[in-house]
Amino acid sequence: MRSTAGRAFFAIDLAVNFLAPWLLYRASRPHVDETHAIMISACAPAIWGLVQFARSRKVDAFSVLSLGGIALSFAIFALGGSPKVLLMRESLIIGVIGVAFVVSALIGRPLMLELVRGIVNNGSVPAAARDELETYASLPWFRRLMTTMTVAFGIFGVIEMGARMTLAFVLPTERYFLVAPIVRYGIAGLMMAWVFFYILPAFRRQKARTG
Repeated sequence: MRSTAGRAFFAIDLAVNFLAPWLLYRASRPHVDETHAIMISACAPAIWGLVQFARSRKVDAFSVLSLGGIALSFAIFALGGSPKVLLMRESLIIGVIGVAFVVSALIGRPLMLELVRGIVNNGSVPAAARDELETYASLPWFRRLMTTMTVAFGIFGVIEMGARMTLAFVLPTERYFLVAPIVRYGIAGLMMAWVFFYILPAFRRQKARTG
């Protein structure tokens, strides 16, 4: 039952973040200029993010980007930004986050470790798991692993920013709405595959060595 609900949720999330922006842009473009059509296209992911927050008090990464993109869209629009700049709004957020990840690793405060701490300290995780995390956090090999993850995720973010900004300039807007989500989900898939095939085995090996 849970797996069916999970698949249904993923399908809805994919439709909202993939198909809905394109459909909204295509439907609104004949009636408004390109700038307003792009802003209208961002409404569905933003509303979905608000609904998710209202239901669970949590938002997923894509919803955060969509909500942040809406706020940035209004700022860009107020400053007279071009449609191409509006298309790059989420890419700019992703790039800034990616750079912040890399910088945090360079100064010895890897954001990935802080994110994991935030997850386990939200009150719904058993105290034993929180204590276990802090035990691992004191181990050099675990901090190196978190630093590696932080740098890698930061680089992935910068790569995604570069790819989507390039697409924004070389593709017509309607085609961009179809291609850009493929790039987003593709890079996210590569990140998850890297974690599954590299980070998790490395963690298990080190855990086995230290007992």
